[in-house]
Amino acid sequence: MEVNEIDNRFKVFLEAYKALNGDHVTLRAYLKSTELSSVEVRIIKSLYTLMRNKPKDALELLNGITTQNFFLTAYKHLALGIVFNHMCKYSEASKHLVRSIKLLETNKCYHHLYRPIRMISRVYVNLQELKRLKKYYELYLTQIKPHTPDELIDFEYQVFISYLENEPQKMRQHIQKIYNLYPEKLEKTKSVYFSLEFMAYTLEKDYDSCYEVLNQYKETNGIKILSNYTYLLSLLNYLTKNAPIYAYQDKYQDNQLIFLEIKVVQQLSLHELSEAQSYWSRLQDLVPELYGDDFTYNGCDNIFALSLKKAKDNLVDQVSPLDLDKLLNLNNNDEKLDYIFSYDSFYSKDDLIKYLWQEEWTPQLDNRLRTILSRYKKKRSIKLTKTSGKYKKAA
Repeated sequence: MEVNEIDNRFKVFLEAYKALNGDHVTLRAYLKSTELSSVEVRIIKSLYTLMRNKPKDALELLNGITTQNFFLTAYKHLALGIVFNHMCKYSEASKHLVRSIKLLETNKCYHHLYRPIRMISRVYVNLQELKRLKKYYELYLTQIKPHTPDELIDFEYQVFISYLENEPQKMRQHIQKIYNLYPEKLEKTKSVYFSLEFMAYTLEKDYDSCYEVLNQYKETNGIKILSNYTYLLSLLNYLTKNAPIYAYQDKYQDNQLIFLEIKVVQQLSLHELSEAQSYWSRLQDLVPELYGDDFTYNGCDNIFALSLKKAKDNLVDQVSPLDLDKLLNLNNNDEKLDYIFSYDSFYSKDDLIKYLWQEEWTPQLDNRLRTILSRYKKKRSIKLTKTSGKYKKAA
Protein backbone atom coordinates (compact mmCIF):
# COMPACT_ATOMS: atom_id res chain seq x y z
CA MET A 1 0.00 0.00 0.00
CA GLU A 2 1.47 3.40 -1.05
CA VAL A 3 2.11 6.09 1.55
CA ASN A 4 -0.40 8.51 0.07
CA GLU A 5 -2.99 5.74 -0.09
CA ILE A 6 -2.45 5.03 3.63
CA ASP A 7 -2.76 8.70 4.54
CA ASN A 8 -5.98 8.99 2.54
CA ARG A 9 -7.49 5.75 3.82
CA PHE A 10 -6.78 6.59 7.48
CA LYS A 11 -7.21 10.35 7.21
CA VAL A 12 -9.99 10.62 9.82
CA PHE A 13 -8.20 8.24 12.19
CA LEU A 14 -4.99 10.29 11.97
CA GLU A 15 -6.92 13.52 12.56
CA ALA A 16 -8.57 11.96 15.62
CA TYR A 17 -5.17 10.80 16.88
CA LYS A 18 -3.82 14.31 16.49
CA ALA A 19 -6.82 15.65 18.43
CA LEU A 20 -5.62 13.71 21.48
CA ASN A 21 -3.16 16.56 22.03
CA GLY A 22 -5.69 19.25 21.19
CA ASP A 23 -9.34 20.06 21.67
CA HIS A 24 -11.12 17.25 23.53
CA VAL A 25 -14.52 18.45 22.34
CA THR A 26 -13.33 17.74 18.81
CA LEU A 27 -11.89 14.43 19.98
CA ARG A 28 -15.17 13.28 21.51
CA ALA A 29 -16.91 14.18 18.25
CA TYR A 30 -14.48 11.93 16.37
CA LEU A 31 -15.22 9.06 18.76
CA LYS A 32 -18.89 9.30 17.82
CA SER A 33 -18.13 9.56 14.12
CA THR A 34 -19.32 6.80 11.78
CA GLU A 35 -16.22 7.49 9.65
CA LEU A 36 -14.04 5.61 12.13
CA SER A 37 -13.99 1.80 12.24
CA SER A 38 -14.54 0.03 15.56
CA VAL A 39 -10.82 -0.78 15.74
CA GLU A 40 -9.90 2.87 15.15
CA VAL A 41 -12.35 4.00 17.82
CA ARG A 42 -10.89 1.56 20.37
CA ILE A 43 -7.33 2.77 19.74
CA ILE A 44 -8.28 6.45 20.10
CA LYS A 45 -10.58 5.75 23.03
CA SER A 46 -7.89 3.79 24.87
CA LEU A 47 -5.49 6.74 24.77
CA TYR A 48 -8.24 9.16 25.75
CA THR A 49 -9.01 6.84 28.68
CA LEU A 50 -5.33 6.83 29.65
CA MET A 51 -5.35 10.64 29.65
CA ARG A 52 -8.04 10.39 32.33
CA ASN A 53 -5.62 8.20 34.29
CA LYS A 54 -7.39 4.88 33.80
CA PRO A 55 -4.58 2.68 32.46
CA LYS A 56 -6.29 -0.65 33.23
CA ASP A 57 -9.40 0.39 31.30
CA ALA A 58 -7.17 1.56 28.44
CA LEU A 59 -5.40 -1.79 28.41
CA GLU A 60 -8.69 -3.65 28.30
CA LEU A 61 -9.79 -1.68 25.26
CA LEU A 62 -6.56 -2.46 23.42
CA ASN A 63 -6.47 -6.13 24.32
CA GLY A 64 -9.88 -6.52 22.70
CA ILE A 65 -8.60 -5.39 19.29
CA THR A 66 -8.21 -7.85 16.43
CA THR A 67 -7.16 -6.61 13.01
CA GLN A 68 -5.20 -7.87 10.00
CA ASN A 69 -4.32 -4.37 8.84
CA PHE A 70 -0.62 -3.68 9.42
CA PHE A 71 -1.12 0.07 9.90
CA LEU A 72 -3.76 -0.27 12.63
CA THR A 73 -1.76 -3.11 14.19
CA ALA A 74 1.23 -0.77 14.36
CA TYR A 75 -0.90 1.89 16.07
CA LYS A 76 -2.33 -0.70 18.45
CA HIS A 77 1.20 -1.62 19.55
CA LEU A 78 2.09 2.07 19.78
CA ALA A 79 -0.87 2.61 22.12
CA LEU A 80 0.07 -0.47 24.18
CA GLY A 81 3.61 0.89 24.49
CA ILE A 82 2.25 4.22 25.75
CA VAL A 83 -0.02 2.52 28.30
CA PHE A 84 2.66 0.16 29.63
CA ASN A 85 5.15 3.03 29.93
CA HIS A 86 2.55 4.92 31.98
CA MET A 87 2.19 1.83 34.22
CA CYS A 88 6.00 1.67 34.67
CA LYS A 89 6.10 -1.70 32.90
CA TYR A 90 8.95 -0.60 30.70
CA SER A 91 10.01 -3.96 29.28
CA GLU A 92 6.45 -4.58 28.06
CA ALA A 93 6.32 -1.05 26.64
CA SER A 94 9.57 -1.67 24.77
CA LYS A 95 8.29 -4.91 23.20
CA HIS A 96 5.17 -3.25 21.79
CA LEU A 97 6.95 -0.15 20.53
CA VAL A 98 9.57 -2.27 18.77
CA ARG A 99 6.73 -4.17 17.04
CA SER A 100 5.12 -0.90 15.99
CA ILE A 101 8.41 0.41 14.58
CA LYS A 102 9.12 -2.82 12.68
CA LEU A 103 5.68 -2.89 11.10
CA LEU A 104 5.92 0.71 9.91
CA GLU A 105 9.54 0.34 8.77
CA THR A 106 8.86 -2.92 6.88
CA ASN A 107 5.98 -1.27 5.04
CA LYS A 108 8.04 1.87 4.36
CA CYS A 109 5.76 4.18 6.35
CA TYR A 110 8.75 6.24 7.41
CA HIS A 111 6.87 9.47 8.10
CA HIS A 112 4.69 7.61 10.65
CA LEU A 113 7.70 6.22 12.50
CA TYR A 114 8.17 9.42 14.51
CA ARG A 115 5.43 8.54 17.02
CA PRO A 116 6.80 5.17 18.22
CA ILE A 117 10.38 6.39 17.81
CA ARG A 118 9.62 9.35 20.09
CA MET A 119 7.80 7.17 22.62
CA ILE A 120 10.52 4.54 22.79
CA SER A 121 13.05 7.21 23.76
CA ARG A 122 11.03 7.83 26.94
CA VAL A 123 10.94 4.12 27.70
CA TYR A 124 14.70 3.71 27.37
CA VAL A 125 15.48 6.79 29.43
CA ASN A 126 13.20 5.33 32.12
CA LEU A 127 15.07 2.02 31.83
CA GLN A 128 18.34 4.00 31.59
CA GLU A 129 19.33 1.92 28.56
CA LEU A 130 21.85 4.10 26.75
CA LYS A 131 22.79 1.55 24.07
CA ARG A 132 19.21 0.96 22.94
CA LEU A 133 18.43 4.67 23.18
CA LYS A 134 21.29 5.42 20.78
CA LYS A 135 20.14 2.63 18.45
CA TYR A 136 16.75 4.29 17.92
CA TYR A 137 18.29 7.75 17.72
CA GLU A 138 20.30 6.43 14.77
CA LEU A 139 17.09 5.09 13.22
CA TYR A 140 15.54 8.53 13.68
CA LEU A 141 18.50 10.20 11.96
CA THR A 142 18.42 7.85 8.97
CA GLN A 143 14.70 7.17 8.46
CA ILE A 144 12.79 10.14 9.89
CA LYS A 145 14.90 13.28 9.97
CA PRO A 146 15.42 13.37 6.18
CA HIS A 147 11.63 13.47 5.71
CA THR A 148 10.68 16.17 8.23
CA PRO A 149 11.93 19.64 9.16
CA ASP A 150 10.69 19.15 12.76
CA GLU A 151 13.75 18.59 14.98
CA LEU A 152 11.95 18.34 18.33
CA ILE A 153 12.55 14.57 18.55
CA ASP A 154 16.21 15.15 17.68
CA PHE A 155 16.66 17.56 20.61
CA GLU A 156 14.72 15.27 22.97
CA TYR A 157 16.97 12.33 22.12
CA GLN A 158 20.03 14.51 22.72
CA VAL A 159 18.62 15.53 26.13
CA PHE A 160 18.09 11.90 27.11
CA ILE A 161 21.48 10.75 25.83
CA SER A 162 23.20 13.61 27.69
CA TYR A 163 21.39 12.56 30.86
CA LEU A 164 22.49 8.94 30.63
CA GLU A 165 26.03 10.07 29.78
CA ASN A 166 26.02 12.32 32.87
CA GLU A 167 26.41 15.58 30.93
CA PRO A 168 23.96 17.97 32.63
CA GLN A 169 25.21 21.10 30.88
CA LYS A 170 24.49 19.56 27.48
CA MET A 171 21.08 18.50 28.78
CA ARG A 172 20.19 22.06 29.69
CA GLN A 173 21.53 23.42 26.39
CA HIS A 174 19.26 21.09 24.41
CA ILE A 175 16.28 21.87 26.66
CA GLN A 176 16.86 25.58 26.04
CA LYS A 177 16.84 24.94 22.28
CA ILE A 178 13.45 23.28 22.67
CA TYR A 179 12.16 26.27 24.67
CA ASN A 180 13.43 28.69 22.01
CA LEU A 181 12.34 26.80 18.88
CA TYR A 182 9.06 25.17 19.95
CA PRO A 183 7.28 27.50 22.39
CA GLU A 184 3.88 26.69 20.86
CA LYS A 185 4.36 22.96 21.54
CA LEU A 186 5.25 23.43 25.19
CA GLU A 187 1.87 24.50 26.51
CA LYS A 188 0.78 20.94 27.28
CA THR A 189 4.21 19.41 27.82
CA LYS A 190 5.98 21.98 30.01
CA SER A 191 6.00 19.56 32.93
CA VAL A 192 8.16 17.09 30.96
CA TYR A 193 10.88 19.66 30.36
CA PHE A 194 10.74 21.05 33.90
CA SER A 195 11.29 17.52 35.22
CA LEU A 196 14.24 17.11 32.81
CA GLU A 197 15.71 20.40 34.05
CA PHE A 198 15.32 19.13 37.60
CA MET A 199 17.23 15.97 36.64
CA ALA A 200 20.04 18.05 35.11
CA TYR A 201 20.40 20.24 38.20
CA THR A 202 20.35 17.13 40.39
CA LEU A 203 23.28 15.68 38.43
CA GLU A 204 25.12 18.95 39.10
CA LYS A 205 23.98 18.91 42.76
CA ASP A 206 22.66 22.46 42.23
CA TYR A 207 19.85 22.05 44.72
CA ASP A 208 18.85 25.74 44.81
CA SER A 209 18.02 25.51 41.11
CA CYS A 210 16.16 22.24 41.79
CA TYR A 211 13.85 24.12 44.17
CA GLU A 212 13.32 26.90 41.59
CA VAL A 213 12.36 24.40 38.88
CA LEU A 214 10.00 22.58 41.26
CA ASN A 215 8.14 25.83 41.90
CA GLN A 216 7.52 26.10 38.16
CA TYR A 217 6.68 22.41 37.85
CA LYS A 218 3.90 22.51 40.45
CA GLU A 219 2.06 25.18 38.42
CA THR A 220 1.68 22.88 35.39
CA ASN A 221 -1.19 20.53 34.66
CA GLY A 222 -1.26 16.88 33.72
CA ILE A 223 -1.33 13.27 34.87
CA LYS A 224 1.02 12.48 37.77
CA ILE A 225 2.02 16.13 38.36
CA LEU A 226 0.93 16.21 42.01
CA SER A 227 2.47 12.83 42.89
CA ASN A 228 5.73 13.65 41.08
CA TYR A 229 5.94 17.05 42.77
CA THR A 230 5.31 15.54 46.22
CA TYR A 231 7.93 12.85 45.58
CA LEU A 232 10.61 15.22 44.27
CA LEU A 233 10.08 17.81 47.00
CA SER A 234 10.08 15.18 49.78
CA LEU A 235 13.35 13.62 48.62
CA LEU A 236 14.95 17.01 47.96
CA ASN A 237 14.07 18.14 51.49
CA TYR A 238 15.43 14.88 52.92
CA LEU A 239 18.64 15.23 50.93
CA THR A 240 19.31 18.90 51.68
CA LYS A 241 17.61 19.49 55.04
CA ASN A 242 17.48 15.99 56.54
CA ALA A 243 13.70 16.47 56.73
CA PRO A 244 11.58 13.46 57.71
CA ILE A 245 9.81 11.72 54.83
CA TYR A 246 6.05 11.34 54.87
CA ALA A 247 4.68 9.02 52.19
CA TYR A 248 1.02 8.05 52.01
CA GLN A 249 -0.36 5.69 49.39
CA ASP A 250 -3.31 7.95 48.52
CA LYS A 251 -0.87 10.62 47.31
CA TYR A 252 0.62 8.19 44.81
CA GLN A 253 -2.37 6.33 43.41
CA ASP A 254 -1.31 7.23 39.86
CA ASN A 255 2.38 6.34 40.23
CA GLN A 256 3.22 3.11 42.00
CA LEU A 257 6.94 3.14 41.17
CA ILE A 258 7.81 6.43 42.85
CA PHE A 259 5.66 5.47 45.85
CA LEU A 260 7.75 2.32 46.28
CA GLU A 261 10.97 4.30 45.84
CA ILE A 262 10.08 6.90 48.46
CA LYS A 263 8.94 4.20 50.89
CA VAL A 264 12.32 2.45 50.56
CA VAL A 265 14.17 5.67 51.43
CA GLN A 266 11.73 6.46 54.24
CA GLN A 267 12.03 3.02 55.83
CA LEU A 268 15.83 2.95 55.52
CA SER A 269 16.00 6.40 57.11
CA LEU A 270 13.99 4.97 60.03
CA HIS A 271 16.30 1.92 60.18
CA GLU A 272 13.35 -0.34 59.32
CA LEU A 273 15.32 -2.67 57.09
CA SER A 274 12.76 -5.44 56.68
CA GLU A 275 10.06 -2.94 55.68
CA ALA A 276 12.44 -1.28 53.23
CA GLN A 277 13.25 -4.69 51.75
CA SER A 278 9.56 -5.47 51.19
CA TYR A 279 9.15 -2.29 49.10
CA TRP A 280 12.46 -2.93 47.33
CA SER A 281 11.32 -6.42 46.33
CA ARG A 282 8.26 -4.90 44.67
CA LEU A 283 10.51 -2.51 42.74
CA GLN A 284 12.57 -5.49 41.59
CA ASP A 285 9.41 -7.13 40.31
CA LEU A 286 8.51 -3.98 38.35
CA VAL A 287 11.91 -3.08 36.87
CA PRO A 288 14.52 -5.76 37.64
CA GLU A 289 17.02 -4.00 35.34
CA LEU A 290 17.28 -1.03 37.73
CA TYR A 291 16.83 -2.52 41.19
CA GLY A 292 19.46 -5.10 42.11
CA ASP A 293 20.06 -7.05 45.29
CA ASP A 294 21.01 -5.44 48.61
CA PHE A 295 19.44 -2.09 47.69
CA THR A 296 21.73 -1.67 44.68
CA TYR A 297 20.33 0.91 42.25
CA ASN A 298 21.70 0.55 38.71
CA GLY A 299 20.68 3.99 37.46
CA CYS A 300 22.00 7.54 37.21
CA ASP A 301 22.61 9.90 40.13
CA ASN A 302 19.03 11.12 40.19
CA ILE A 303 17.21 12.33 43.30
CA PHE A 304 16.26 8.78 44.27
CA ALA A 305 19.81 7.44 43.88
CA LEU A 306 21.25 10.25 46.00
CA SER A 307 18.57 9.88 48.69
CA LEU A 308 19.02 6.10 48.73
CA LYS A 309 22.77 6.50 49.18
CA LYS A 310 22.27 8.92 52.07
CA ALA A 311 19.81 6.58 53.80
CA LYS A 312 22.12 3.57 53.34
CA ASP A 313 25.18 5.50 54.55
CA ASN A 314 23.33 6.67 57.66
CA LEU A 315 22.15 3.13 58.26
CA VAL A 316 25.59 1.57 58.25
CA ASP A 317 27.32 4.40 60.14
CA GLN A 318 25.69 3.45 63.43
CA VAL A 319 28.07 3.00 66.36
CA SER A 320 28.37 -0.65 67.39
CA PRO A 321 27.06 -1.35 70.91
CA LEU A 322 29.26 -4.45 71.39
CA ASP A 323 30.94 -5.13 74.71
CA LEU A 324 34.42 -6.19 73.52
CA ASP A 325 35.36 -7.84 76.82
CA LYS A 326 32.26 -10.01 76.68
CA LEU A 327 32.95 -10.83 73.03
CA LEU A 328 36.52 -11.98 73.76
CA ASN A 329 35.32 -14.35 76.50
CA LEU A 330 33.00 -16.28 74.16
CA ASN A 331 34.18 -19.77 73.25
CA ASN A 332 33.87 -20.06 69.47
CA ASN A 333 33.04 -18.26 66.24
CA ASP A 334 29.37 -19.25 66.27
CA GLU A 335 28.84 -17.85 69.76
CA LYS A 336 30.67 -14.67 68.81
CA LEU A 337 28.54 -14.28 65.68
CA ASP A 338 25.39 -14.89 67.75
CA TYR A 339 26.41 -12.02 69.99
CA ILE A 340 27.52 -9.74 67.15
CA PHE A 341 24.31 -10.20 65.15
CA SER A 342 22.06 -9.94 68.21
CA TYR A 343 22.31 -6.15 67.77
CA ASP A 344 20.52 -4.22 65.02
CA SER A 345 23.79 -2.95 63.56
CA PHE A 346 25.83 -3.31 60.39
CA TYR A 347 29.35 -4.74 60.28
CA SER A 348 31.95 -4.59 57.53
CA LYS A 349 34.27 -7.51 56.76
CA ASP A 350 37.01 -5.56 58.53
CA ASP A 351 34.78 -5.29 61.62
CA LEU A 352 33.92 -8.99 61.63
CA ILE A 353 37.54 -10.10 61.20
CA LYS A 354 38.60 -7.80 64.02
CA TYR A 355 35.82 -9.00 66.35
CA LEU A 356 36.34 -12.69 65.60
CA TRP A 357 40.14 -12.92 65.52
CA GLN A 358 41.57 -9.53 66.58
CA GLU A 359 43.33 -9.34 63.22
CA GLU A 360 43.49 -6.86 60.34
CA TRP A 361 41.92 -7.79 56.99
CA THR A 362 43.92 -10.01 54.63
CA PRO A 363 42.77 -11.97 51.55
CA GLN A 364 43.23 -15.22 53.51
CA LEU A 365 41.09 -14.00 56.41
CA ASP A 366 38.51 -12.70 53.92
CA ASN A 367 38.16 -16.22 52.46
CA ARG A 368 38.02 -17.72 55.95
CA LEU A 369 35.29 -15.26 56.97
CA ARG A 370 33.24 -16.08 53.87
CA THR A 371 33.37 -19.79 54.69
CA ILE A 372 32.47 -19.26 58.35
CA LEU A 373 29.55 -16.97 57.52
CA SER A 374 28.20 -19.50 55.00
CA ARG A 375 28.36 -22.31 57.58
CA TYR A 376 26.93 -20.08 60.31
CA LYS A 377 23.88 -19.16 58.20
CA LYS A 378 23.16 -22.84 57.51
CA LYS A 379 23.60 -23.87 61.15
CA ARG A 380 21.35 -21.13 62.48
CA SER A 381 18.95 -21.13 59.48
CA ILE A 382 19.19 -17.35 59.18
CA LYS A 383 19.81 -14.81 56.45
CA LEU A 384 22.27 -11.93 56.48
CA THR A 385 21.49 -8.67 54.73
CA LYS A 386 24.32 -6.85 52.96
CA THR A 387 24.11 -3.08 52.42
CA SER A 388 27.00 -0.86 51.24
CA GLY A 389 29.37 -3.78 51.86
CA LYS A 390 28.22 -4.26 55.47
CA TYR A 391 26.28 -7.12 57.05
CA LYS A 392 23.51 -7.48 59.56
CA LYS A 393 21.06 -10.21 60.50
CA ALA A 394 17.91 -10.06 58.41
CA ALA A 395 14.67 -9.61 60.32
